[in-house]
Amino acid sequence: MQTKMDEVVRRCLREDGTPSASVAIVEGGRITYIAAFGDAVMRPKSAATETTRYQLASISKTFVAQAVLLLEADGKLSLEDRVSKWYPSLTGAADVTLRELLNHTSGYPDHYPESYPAGAKAKAAEPDQIIEEWGHHPLLFTPGTQFHYSNLEYEIAGRIVEKVSRRPLFQFMQERIFVPLHMDATIDLDTIPNGSPALATGYTQTALAL
Repeated sequence: MQTKMDEVVRRCLREDGTPSASVAIVEGGRITYIAAFGDAVMRPKSAATETTRYQLASISKTFVAQAVLLLEADGKLSLEDRVSKWYPSLTGAADVTLRELLNHTSGYPDHYPESYPAGAKAKAAEPDQIIEEWGHHPLLFTPGTQFHYSNLEYEIAGRIVEKVSRRPLFQFMQERIFVPLHMDATIDLDTIPNGSPALATGYTQTALAL
């Protein structure tokens, strides 16, 4: 199986230009295949290893949503609570529910493409600064009537988790999600400097403009 998997992964990386990948297969609770391919950093070259960390990017939204659901299970909030409970001055705050934030149906615009293009950042953006700058824009539609993917919704949801739990978001997820699930390799990206050999560097492919 190992030789066949190696061939498949190398072909995929070659065809789509992905610099590196780490792959694992778990069967019956046991790791039956694990391997790393390519370069975690392209300049200067640094080979990917089985312990190289990769950014979760928007997969982190699933953990924020889980944090909200844990707090609901604790009886500390409800998915039907309005955003105005924590952010009364935001546009439509009295109409937008937590459920709509998590479902991308609130109508809030997405700040990310305009303000924070993909790639390395000089420093972490402050959630409250993002919420204040973008949370007062007009809603794109009546809450609950359409779907529109928005990073801003999860900025707001993450800060609500912090306000309700009275803990930093990562600390809450560490205590309630990562430690119980033995996810001991999961870390806060802001604690690792850009260019660290422990972290694969993200790259952007720009399409040709005509």
